[in-house]
Formats: sequence, structure tokens, C-alpha cells
Amino acid sequence: MKTHLAKLIALLFVFGAEAACSQTLNWASLSGSTIVDSKGDPLNTTFLFQLGTFDVGFMPNNTNIGQWTAKWHVFDTAAYSYNTTDLGYFTGTEDVQDVPAYASMFEEMKAYLWVRNDTQTEHFLASASTWTFPIKDPGCCPNGLVTSWSVSDLGTGTPIWGSQGSHDGGGDFTSPGPYDVQTHVVPEAGSSLLALIGCGFALLRRRRHLRILPVTTSFLLAAPLIVSRVEGETINWYGFPQKPNLTSTGMDMDVAFQFQLGMFTGGFIPTAENISLWTAHWVPAQTAAYNSTTRAFDTTLTIQGNTAPFIVGAKAYVWGRSTGSDKDEWILFRGTGWTWPSGATMPPNFHEWSAAAANEVILGTVNSGTAFLMKSEAVVSYSQWQNGLLAGEPLNGPNDDPDHDGVPNLLEFVFGTLPGQPGTLQPMTTSLVGVAGQQYLQVAIPRITNHLATVSVEVSDDLIHWQPGDSQTTEVSNTPQALVVRDNTATGPGMIRRFMRLKAVTEP
Repeated sequence: MKTHLAKLIALLFVFGAEAACSQTLNWASLSGSTIVDSKGDPLNTTFLFQLGTFDVGFMPNNTNIGQWTAKWHVFDTAAYSYNTTDLGYFTGTEDVQDVPAYASMFEEMKAYLWVRNDTQTEHFLASASTWTFPIKDPGCCPNGLVTSWSVSDLGTGTPIWGSQGSHDGGGDFTSPGPYDVQTHVVPEAGSSLLALIGCGFALLRRRRHLRILPVTTSFLLAAPLIVSRVEGETINWYGFPQKPNLTSTGMDMDVAFQFQLGMFTGGFIPTAENISLWTAHWVPAQTAAYNSTTRAFDTTLTIQGNTAPFIVGAKAYVWGRSTGSDKDEWILFRGTGWTWPSGATMPPNFHEWSAAAANEVILGTVNSGTAFLMKSEAVVSYSQWQNGLLAGEPLNGPNDDPDHDGVPNLLEFVFGTLPGQPGTLQPMTTSLVGVAGQQYLQVAIPRITNHLATVSVEVSDDLIHWQPGDSQTTEVSNTPQALVVRDNTATGPGMIRRFMRLKAVTEP
């Protein structure tokens, strides 16, 4: 084979999200919003409007509402204006540079809007998927840009407590909306027991514990009718308690772990070889904190309807993650029967999805017959790899080549080679393969599958115009050892020349 027929060009492309320059957050509702309490009355000045976050590892839900105040950290409190109708608005602005202990308490944490009265009897708590406190950067933002967060960012999301639009979270109310923001009643201690006295109930036994499920959805008291939106289907998803759960190094999982129930969009099928694409396709339905004392996570989700991608029959997954300075830990699994319910059955169905019953494990180990239940796998981003192998090296960017061997840092990251030692590149082998009497150029690319980078192959016949995509190439195999890709255009003696190049993409 002549070398000009098998020429391979390894070319680097870096794509990343545009950095958010703003260090000032403006958070508000629209002027003239309908902001009311559980009875439909406009809120007054006894209500606080706060933006903040909770302790690391704590996920607020309707089962731990008694802990919210102790776990809460206030970033800013907004001014609220209203009139005698149900119209009002709130707005607040704060610079992260002016907030004490910002880096340790808020940086890169999920932000929440918490509205509550001074007697703690009415709450609204919600967060948008885009609300994450930015990294504090004293040298940032000479242009003075402001990041704006609005109640409208909540979109179709369901509040943790209260109502937003037609989406009802936890708590009770007597005047259904839709409203822009509606607080719901916070039950007093023992109110759940009193509620069961006036209604039927069913006992559902399982090996772990006895669970009491209400069958009816309303009951009569001396007070006005209270509507509790609990119709639908319930998913209890959990990790079996007390059995050890380990990280890739054999250490016990700790409170840094969070588990999410969700699914992947667009027909995406997660594999151990495409982990760099998971985050872009993932949509969580609920997040559960990991309890390192009981060695478990355990929460329930009530399904009242179906909105894409949570359509009936779609595959549901549990994804556990923790973040570290040198690596992350991931585990992804599901059970064969874990498909999204309709949420429309009456009486409501109850689904138990236990990690111990998972039989489709995409990453990590689950229920392998060993002494532990779950064991995660290490996952490394470029920045984590950079902070380790390129610490103190000024030429540490993806395009830099500190060892001057012609291989930029990003490709060293992809191949798992050492950026400070020249000549350590793993060979990418090319060959001509015969298919149906024709010859095609093929390349085998060794890479480290737990490094968060996506590699693909483009083809050309002139080294100027490059063509990507499934119509141009065929993925022959994708294994932990190598990605093997074949050109779809035949070549050979007397035919047009063909070239292939590697494209590597990673997050910053």
C-alpha cells in the first residue's frame, strides 16, 4: 500500500460553551405578575423573597421541609411591590464579589427562589435548570454585563413547593390558578396523620418497611375544602440501605454523591464509549441526595401527566455522580421494566425501582454478587487532567504542545499519553479493507473511554473540503480498545485519493 493512500491527519478542534462573563445577578418576576397565597389572595409585606442555595448534598423535597431553614443560605433578598389586586412583582440585584463566603457557599451551586411568610405557614420553592451560581472571578467583566434570572425561566418545571402556572408542587391550596407564583400551605406537625383519619388508606408491604399510601385525594374538615394534587402514579426509586456502596478506588460513597432519575433525549442510547455525550442528552426528573449513614438514597416521584421527553414507555435511568478535583465518579443503571408510566391511572399505581433490581448497567457495577451493592467508575474531564499532569506548566491549553512532539495536549488527553514526554502517542493504524470487491480506507483510533472527549472522523479527497457524518463514514466498531471507522468512498490504484482526519471535542 502506498503511503499517500493511507495518509491520516490528526487535526484538533476545540468546542466549548461561551464563558459567562457576568458577576452580577438580577433576579425578578415580570411586572404585573399574579403572585398569591394558597387562598388566591395577593402576597403582602409579611412575605420574604430570597435567592439562595442549600447545604452541599441536601436536596429539598416535600419529605424534608422541616430541615429547609437550617440548611438554607441566603444570597440576596428582593424588594416586593404589590397592589390590592393580585398583581405585583419582586426584583433583586447582587454582585457575587460583595457576598461573604461566596466561593465556599454559593459558587457553582444550584440556585433556588424561596418565598415564605414570617410565620412559616406558606411557602413557594422552585429552581430553573439554568440557575447555577457562577464562579467568582475578580478579574471578570469589564463590560459590566448582568445575568438575569426570571420566574419565566421555570418554564414547564414543577416547583418543589407551591404552584407556578399550571404546575403544582408540594403543599395544599384552596384556590387553584393558574398564577405566576402561588405559595402553598405548610402542614403542621402531625397533620399527615390527621389527614388519614378522614380517608381510606392502603397498606403496601415490602421487605424494607411498611408504607401507608392514601387512596382518596380529598377529605372534608371544618375548614374549607383542601385540594391535594396526589392523583397519578408514584415511583419509589431507591438504593437498598446498609449494603456498602463504593467508588472506583474502593472508598465508601459519601454525601458528595447525588442520584438522578431521568432519561436521555432524541433516541440517544448511552454506552460506556459515548459518556462525553451523556450530559447533553440527559433530562432529570428528580434528584435524590445520598445518605452516607444509611448508605442509601430513597425518594418518591408522583407522575401526573406526560411531557416530552417523559413519554409513556420511554426508558428511565438512574445516574449517580460526584465531583472531585482530579476526577468525577459516575454510575448509570436501569431495570428492564423501568419505563415511564402514564400518570393517569386511578387508583394510582405504585412502582418500586430499586438499585438492587437493576439488570442493565451502563457504567459502574451494580448487584454483582459481591459484598457491595454499587461501585462507580472514575470519569476525567480535560480540566481535571490539565490540573494534574500539566500543573505548573504554562503551555497547558488544549492546542499547546509542551513536549514539542507534534501532539497537542487535547490529543494527549484523548489517547491517555503523557503531555510532558515526547513520542508517547499511541499509534493510530490505517489500512485498506476490502468490501464487496472494493477497497476502502479505514482507521483504528485508540482512546481512553473515561476521558470526557468525543472523537469523530472526517474524510476528504483534496485536504481542503472535509465531510463529516454517517453518510460519509461507517463506524465499524466502538470498544474500550479502539474506535474503528471506515470511509464510505472506495479508493485504490487509479482511483481518487482519500484522506481521513480525527476531530476531538471536549468541554473546557
